[in-house]
Amino acid sequence: DEICYEDLIQEEDVIVTVTRKGYIKRMKKDTYKSQRRGGRGLKGSDMADDDFFTNIFMANTHTDLLFCTDKGNIFTLKVYSLPEGSRTNKGRNAANLIRIPSGERIKDIIAVPDDREGKFLVFATQSGIVKRTALTEFKKVKQSGLRAIKIVEGDTLLGLRVSNGDKDVLLCS
Repeated sequence: DEICYEDLIQEEDVIVTVTRKGYIKRMKKDTYKSQRRGGRGLKGSDMADDDFFTNIFMANTHTDLLFCTDKGNIFTLKVYSLPEGSRTNKGRNAANLIRIPSGERIKDIIAVPDDREGKFLVFATQSGIVKRTALTEFKKVKQSGLRAIKIVEGDTLLGLRVSNGDKDVLLCS
């Protein structure tokens, strides 16, 4: 039969880091280790003074990532497509990895669970609009993206989360 590129990539758990300025990278799970009392610690990254981590999570190299922009567009990328970095490099800007329309910024990145059935994406905007959509709706996202929520002029997406539909949503101003 045919062999596709994804079949050649080893499945392993990695650490994905995202910064406020949009830099993203993946690192091997054993990059960081537990320390005992009195340890000096390890430098986490060489970032500019005004940049910081906004998201750090574990994912499998074959996991889908959903990138959501402040205008409500969704883009997808596999974790193995992210540049592999060391502990100290800053990674690559996510805008260079996916085709984001000009004037939009990545607002949130979600690692999609393996089992999408019965799970939802919950979106919230600055003006208080909340939308829940089945995660199965985002199985096939074109390279040009998918409009997930319509954002009116003057509004912006605050974020999104994965939910199983049984939890409460609390928005605070």
